[in-house]
Amino acid sequence: MQWLHSSKDLLEKARRPLWQSGILCASLACVIFSFSSLQVKLTGGRVPVLQLCIIRSSISFCTSIAAGAASGIKPLFGQRQHFPLLFLRGFFGTLAIATSYIALLSLPLGDAVTIAQMRPPVTAVMARLLLNEPLGLTGAAGCLVSVAGVTILAHPPFLFGGHSSWGQQRLLGTLAGVASTLFASGTSYTIRRIGQKEPALVVALWFHTTTIALMVWPLLLGLPQHAKAVAPRDCLLLLGIATSSFFAQLLMTRSFQIMPAARAAAVSFTGVIYSHILGAIVFHEKLTLPTLAGGVLIFAGVLMVTVRRGGSSSSSSSAERSKADGGSLDVAMLQQQEQQQQQQQQQEPPYGPGAAAPDAHQQQQQQQILQQQQQQQQS
Repeated sequence: MQWLHSSKDLLEKARRPLWQSGILCASLACVIFSFSSLQVKLTGGRVPVLQLCIIRSSISFCTSIAAGAASGIKPLFGQRQHFPLLFLRGFFGTLAIATSYIALLSLPLGDAVTIAQMRPPVTAVMARLLLNEPLGLTGAAGCLVSVAGVTILAHPPFLFGGHSSWGQQRLLGTLAGVASTLFASGTSYTIRRIGQKEPALVVALWFHTTTIALMVWPLLLGLPQHAKAVAPRDCLLLLGIATSSFFAQLLMTRSFQIMPAARAAAVSFTGVIYSHILGAIVFHEKLTLPTLAGGVLIFAGVLMVTVRRGGSSSSSSSAERSKADGGSLDVAMLQQQEQQQQQQQQQEPPYGPGAAAPDAHQQQQQQQILQQQQQQQQS
């Protein structure tokens, strides 16, 4: 057993520097996320999207059940009064993951990942409409810049003239990518409403359960495709998708815990670079001028939205919100929570939350004790 303890010690020593660096955690998460997206695209449509989502969620469902039982969480599916919001979280999350897979299978790898980075501006607009949160001129301008970036990246022929790369498949992929950002923002909104009322594992479990429940019947009915036998190579890809997504989300959540959300958002955009590199190596995709220009504009828009309230943040607030979403909560939501926590901390009395200030009699006694101690030291 000594070799087992030695191995654990070595792993702990190797993990500690990584776990204490937000930039390293976020950078590694982006690399892993890129490989996860690559594995989705490598399935090449041989596995229907609904079946792909069901298998991924089934693996995560079993993992969540085991983790919940080991943690002693009861009730495992949360309180009854929270069921409507928990279902909405699962509903929006299911649509977000399905449409993102459609975009990955229909577009070049780099283009699909770039469009997915639009989520902060979309979430900021949703927060303005539904929660009446201030957007500001900088945030509004960032949203418009991001929309312009997606338009240039998609390069529709009715705006830029006809070209061979545009077709029904590219139209489907672009619409699916934009829809994915909308549904993901809906997920962020419902998570925001749930807050800390339910453990993170309960929220994640509802996502996986809802995905299975909503997609199993259309798949059985062949809408839009019947289930197919999965080849051994694709089984390995599916296992890799589930595993890589889990570890990447864990690292990304950790990065939000220990560094400002705006900086984490900027680092997360490096996933676009990795995806373009993988797309060029594996699928021989070319980096076109519209793709480059659109990516730059989307990146600029994301930065304008995420830094509009300043770059400082509270690591604990980021951690709580990231965990509640299973790691997918948008940084625009995090910024608002961080600002609220800073305001609460400024309003707290210097004696600590919930503590009463000492009365005049206690202060007088403390001064007398200090004077006696000073007299003894002088004598």
